[in-house]
Amino acid sequence: MSWDINFEDGVVVVTMNTNAENRQNDLFFNDLHDTLDKLEKDYPYCPIILTAKGPIFSVGLDFESVFSFLASANEEDAYQWFKTYKSTNLRLFSHPAPTIAAINGHAVAGGTITAIVCDYRIVAKNEKLKMGLTETQVGLPIPYAYTELFSHILGTQQASLSGMFGLSYNIYQAKDMGYLHQIVEPDQLIHEALKMARSIPKNSLKSYVMTKKSLQYSVLERIKNNSDVLDREAVKEMISPESLTEQANTYKAIKGTEPPWKICA
Repeated sequence: MSWDINFEDGVVVVTMNTNAENRQNDLFFNDLHDTLDKLEKDYPYCPIILTAKGPIFSVGLDFESVFSFLASANEEDAYQWFKTYKSTNLRLFSHPAPTIAAINGHAVAGGTITAIVCDYRIVAKNEKLKMGLTETQVGLPIPYAYTELFSHILGTQQASLSGMFGLSYNIYQAKDMGYLHQIVEPDQLIHEALKMARSIPKNSLKSYVMTKKSLQYSVLERIKNNSDVLDREAVKEMISPESLTEQANTYKAIKGTEPPWKICA
């Protein structure tokens, strides 16, 4: 099942709906790829608005699914999962058409990544909303591919601060750090996203695509040529006893109960 796709006068509005919190698991990743397959086939140059419903954009990786898998995975299986994981938001980043994240609610860890790899990011004003690249706080090293994307999008200083310390930010801090371009009233979120999408003349969309390709070329080449060695190092750390213990601690802190898996490392 792909996400909801609605065509609105030259713009495609995509609403993520894999589950209530858009927890990122195999089903979520399949929905993302299915949706992009359809968009590339049916609307190859149309601007895309990516959003969700309710108080959450995406909470990032599905802890129960992912942590349970990592607790018993061998290094090769974990590496193959890691490759699949990094391919998802990397594909969204390199999608040729204009992409605009209309962030309706919390976007944490992988949810933040899904948002910031879009070309333009608008958020609904909410004093409680949090964003942040919090992976290292829960025992998950960030893939080399994503650290390259963060440096490209945020600049090296902000990418380093965000990635290594794994802190969460409110929308004003997130805007200052480059996560966001625009903060709007909640009832104006989609309106402003559509306005931004339609700021590109239809006859100029192919020029946009070519410019985007040129801007992204060097970072995508670095990722293609350099990922494998660092990814394998990251996987070893991801399934180390220390990281698995922190993953279990995170689950207990959030769920209030012991995780339903045993650490086999």
